[in-house]
Amino acid sequence: YRGQRTYRLYFGGDSNFTGSQSADYNFTVNLPTLNYPTDKWQRIWYDYDGTMLGEGPHETIEQFDKNWGYNELAYGRSNQIQFNSSRTIYIGPGQAGLYRFTLGYDDGARLWINGTRYINDWNNGGYRTAFAEVNLSLGNHTFRIDYYEHVGPARLSF
Repeated sequence: YRGQRTYRLYFGGDSNFTGSQSADYNFTVNLPTLNYPTDKWQRIWYDYDGTMLGEGPHETIEQFDKNWGYNELAYGRSNQIQFNSSRTIYIGPGQAGLYRFTLGYDDGARLWINGTRYINDWNNGGYRTAFAEVNLSLGNHTFRIDYYEHVGPARLSF
């Protein structure tokens, strides 16, 4: 949850809150959000259960092939981790037209361009590719990649 909210906190007692005391606290939670920068793929990392781990490391190269293998992706984790990533890409004069974007991934990934989802393969599996053909006009275009790694080697390319 993002923003101002009242939370009830329990102190003491057992796992059923028997014998515990509670108090209400009002505070603001400010979580990072995707802001579609022009100079990097911004990444917000999550544990496999959706608990946010933090922002960064990011990817600075527009077209990339990140092959982590069995190594750490981020936050000391090589498995059971995911992220949301965003970037703005500018299409200049004379560059408008049909583009073919290829996304490679192990395990699951999704690709959005200008808010429309083009690739949706949120499934475990070895490295594979999917593509989207999109007409892009002159100007800025927003891209979002969601990715998760379950177990085994990890890789993501765009």
